[in-house]
Amino acid sequence: MNSAYLLVLVLGAATAAITEHRITVKLSVPKGASVQLVSLDYPNIPAAGTTNTWYLTSEEGSKIELTCDDIWVAPSKLCERGWFKVVAGGKTDKFCEMRPGYTATSESNEMTVQIDLNNTTGRARCTAKAV
Repeated sequence: MNSAYLLVLVLGAATAAITEHRITVKLSVPKGASVQLVSLDYPNIPAAGTTNTWYLTSEEGSKIELTCDDIWVAPSKLCERGWFKVVAGGKTDKFCEMRPGYTATSESNEMTVQIDLNNTTGRARCTAKAV
């Protein structure tokens, strides 16, 4: 009986590892340079359970400008099923909808960008530039 219980636990852990993708990237963006941020499998829609998080930094005294031409996260009440979020200093934007043309500028040389599809679908394509 114990071996059957162990088999269920092992299979459960393997399934979670296969279905959930959590990708974290730390990027240092030189002043004047830009980097592209795209969700997993872009332009395709990744599986539910996928999270992409980018931690962006640039030189002291510079700021980060984010421009997104393709953001889409399936809507849900209070974005409880998934979201696109930008944290830039004291300001946080979080939403779950289609939002082409989204822009944000950090108050300092740091910015965090995240698309979390914990129980929904969506995708994102953005460019971050240090200015």
